[in-house]
Amino acid sequence: MSRSLGLLVLFGVPGWSRVVPSGAAVGRQHPPSAAAESSHVFREDFRAAWKDRWKEEPLGPRRTRYEVVQENGRPVLRATSDKAASALWHGLGVPTGATGRISWRWRVRASLSPNEHEREKRGDDYAARLFVVFDSDRFSSHTQAVCYVWAAHEVVGAVYQSPYASGVATIVVESGDQRANEWVAEERDFVADYRNAFGMTPKTITAVAIMVDTDNTGVRATTWFDGIALVSSGLPPGRERVP
Repeated sequence: MSRSLGLLVLFGVPGWSRVVPSGAAVGRQHPPSAAAESSHVFREDFRAAWKDRWKEEPLGPRRTRYEVVQENGRPVLRATSDKAASALWHGLGVPTGATGRISWRWRVRASLSPNEHEREKRGDDYAARLFVVFDSDRFSSHTQAVCYVWAAHEVVGAVYQSPYASGVATIVVESGDQRANEWVAEERDFVADYRNAFGMTPKTITAVAIMVDTDNTGVRATTWFDGIALVSSGLPPGRERVP
């Protein structure tokens, strides 16, 4: 992702890196549901007029190709990157609740297995990424985000800052090729993930973004996405720092 977020020079907390238990903020049994009166819900199944809801953010000279295809009678998003980097951005603009859950399904043809430098600029590419973005209506110098990735070699549960963007927390939820070519369902507590990474609670959920990028590694990757659902529920907390 040489300019994927390199174009968006972000500033945030000092350098950090850690591993959290793989089940600490994730549960894959059930998608989020709108139970509380104060819930804010976003769902995307990539059916009719999906292009009206998503905008593409070019992040390099070559763009990732995003298209909806049919699989077993249902639409899914397919992303193909050939030495390319661009993202799909869906604006939200809803307040952060006391809890926040995001779930999705993804399938990679393969991880970027030759890439052994995922924490460095020269290796900042992933077969799949999903961002939750806070407090900004676009990628900018003030953006904060959590970025869930399908890595090549980093261990599941690893959390580290983007080498291009210290305001972006990279969180590894899948790694390697053991589950390649199969649909994998994920669910995360993105409010807890943000607090763990940045020590405070975000105020506004401004976007969900998807990306497959291979501009640094110069390889080709194909990934499918489906069933993205986000729920922010409960009374919004303050922006106090975590003690």
